[in-house]
Amino acid sequence: MSDVYISETAHPDIRATLASLPGFADSIGISSIWILGHFVSWRIIAYFAVLPFCLLFPIFFFLPESPYWLVENGLEEPAQKSLKFFRSSPYYDIEQEMSDIQQKYLEKKAKMKSQSCHWTIQRILSPSFLKPFTCIGIINVLTILAGFAVLANYVSEFMRESGSDIDPTIGPMVIGMMRLLIALIVPFFVQKMNPKMSFSIGQFIKALAMLIIAIYFHVLSREPEVTKNVTWIPMVMFILQFCVRSIAIMPVLYSLLGELFPTDIRSLSVGIIQSLEFGSAALIVKMYPDMKHAMGMYGICYFYASLGFLNSFWGFCTIPDNRSKSLIEIEEAYQNAPLIVKRTK
Repeated sequence: MSDVYISETAHPDIRATLASLPGFADSIGISSIWILGHFVSWRIIAYFAVLPFCLLFPIFFFLPESPYWLVENGLEEPAQKSLKFFRSSPYYDIEQEMSDIQQKYLEKKAKMKSQSCHWTIQRILSPSFLKPFTCIGIINVLTILAGFAVLANYVSEFMRESGSDIDPTIGPMVIGMMRLLIALIVPFFVQKMNPKMSFSIGQFIKALAMLIIAIYFHVLSREPEVTKNVTWIPMVMFILQFCVRSIAIMPVLYSLLGELFPTDIRSLSVGIIQSLEFGSAALIVKMYPDMKHAMGMYGICYFYASLGFLNSFWGFCTIPDNRSKSLIEIEEAYQNAPLIVKRTK
């Protein structure tokens, strides 16, 4: 739920930058584990992975609740203190932003009878959930189904199958080092990136790289001699996919996930989408051996590439540009938008 907390506390002018930090942390975590995995056993890695949670847990005791959550629970004075904490500049006037948050909540409160289970189901089946879901929900699931979860778990096997002279255990380490470098750079320019173009172009490049891998495996299965001098192609394409994902795709996904849904169902909506994401990841990883047996390595790569191109097109059709917009402005824009949103700044 870090996406929700960041979106509800960050100023609109830097929200995209801060919303990219979970992706930044994700890249650092996975990359560090891949690099360490080349040198130490899985037990040492497991101990290492516990440390961030031990450090993170006490930090949250010093952070105030989101001002949106506080207003919705009738705690206006703590909400003002929270907003003042996150807008620490003495030159920033919180009155207008606080008034907008309160006004929007009062409008919703006047419309809702009670926050019962029936009311929640109605909200989930309403355009308030379905419109944003046609954007972030679908592209999030397609991003997983387009092969990332499989590559993250089976990159060494892909390397072995490619006939490359490179040690398969080195592949994840090299990719991890590249992702680590990129993760350190992305937060500095993510606010300037147009999310629609960034995601669409990034996803297109990622799908194109998967298509090249598919063609390579296809040729390898028919004419192995032809690929002898180009066994480096899969490794380069793997690195390209993971780097593009860190630069152009994940910052957009994390930002959209925390800002598109209405405040009253934001946490629930994010939970639903992340459940679908984890379920899709489990499904595609579980199905990989059977799909590989039925379709061959090149067939499964063609399948992932086709979903990647579809995801690029869908992102171009649905992703809005919310940079420098408040969450209230985003919510109102979606209330007046058609089911498939196509907005420019």
